[in-house]
Amino acid sequence: MGSLVWKIVAAAAGVAATQIATKVTTKGWGLATGNPAPVGRHDPNYSAKQTALYTLFAAGVAQGMRALGERKAAEYWTKSAGHPPQAVVKEHQKALEKAQKKAAKA
Repeated sequence: MGSLVWKIVAAAAGVAATQIATKVTTKGWGLATGNPAPVGRHDPNYSAKQTALYTLFAAGVAQGMRALGERKAAEYWTKSAGHPPQAVVKEHQKALEKAQKKAAKA
């Protein structure tokens, strides 16, 4: 049951972070360039280079916000339940094993 609840909490954090990232990206682009954000990949008002830069900017902000949202959700879960979510523990263990294997090869 706990893993299902965690999946719901993590998904909700991701959705909220994505919505916030969209607003931040749109405002940030406008402040940085003085122009509105491109409407889509085929916006005729922007060159391919400008669209690519906007896409990179938007993707970076979105991933950063998503990571922050999931991290805050995990912190809240840990405070509430007294232990981190099992999915986070497993992910951490896999990362440690991978790092140990890499260190052993070096």
